[in-house]
Amino acid sequence: YILGEYILVVGRVEARKNPITAIKAFALIAPKYPKLRLIFAGGLGFQSEQAKILAQKLGLEDRIQFLGFTDKKVLANLYAHARIVLFPSLYEGFGLPILEAFYYGIPVVASNTPAVSEVAAGAALLVPSTDTVAISHAISQLLDDPELRASLIERGTLRLQNYSWENSAEKLLGVINSI
Repeated sequence: YILGEYILVVGRVEARKNPITAIKAFALIAPKYPKLRLIFAGGLGFQSEQAKILAQKLGLEDRIQFLGFTDKKVLANLYAHARIVLFPSLYEGFGLPILEAFYYGIPVVASNTPAVSEVAAGAALLVPSTDTVAISHAISQLLDDPELRASLIERGTLRLQNYSWENSAEKLLGVINSI
């Protein structure tokens, strides 16, 4: 298990998940938060080597971890103890890690891409996916502002209710009845 304060990035470490930008944004705030770490939980794909090399070049290899694939129990523990979930994906079909973060009561900084924006719907700080300064600023806001953290956690919990089995069944029934 991971101890201490960390930002969690969930998903395969590959180009479309934007790990390089996540690392660069973390590097901007690393001096201000010397105990904070960046944890990647997901398979190592295309661009994972470049991400590891960048962490070394920035002198952050001891504060950035690449866990690779993690089983459900370990992932649940990672979510439960993260300070922030970072989801800087360049494009997504859905964005399940956002809902998982909401479930565990963890605030989210995510890219403002269409699918991600739809899932987050006002319950996360949304930033341009390639803007390292905006990402680092959003992370700092969540670390420094307990009221903002609490507000986003509350909104995330409410947003998660839209994805319940009951709600999904009601929507499906509505579609069936309209046919």
